[in-house]
Amino acid sequence: MQPECWFATCASPTELAGLCREAALAALREGLVGAQAVAARHFATARAEVAPALTASDLAKHEAWGFKFSR
Repeated sequence: MQPECWFATCASPTELAGLCREAALAALREGLVGAQAVAARHFATARAEVAPALTASDLAKHEAWGFKFSR
């Protein structure tokens, strides 16, 4: 799985919002005048600064727990 896809499957909606916010800030850091759009390079910069709180392993454990205790 590509890193971008991994982040999307392991991050909460709040963490994804934080990633978008950081990408927007990265675009603004390039210059207020030229900041007309957020590009892939801005998301790459944001990904280096923001990481999901849960790993794929954590999610698998939670999912297994859910199956074990579901009715």
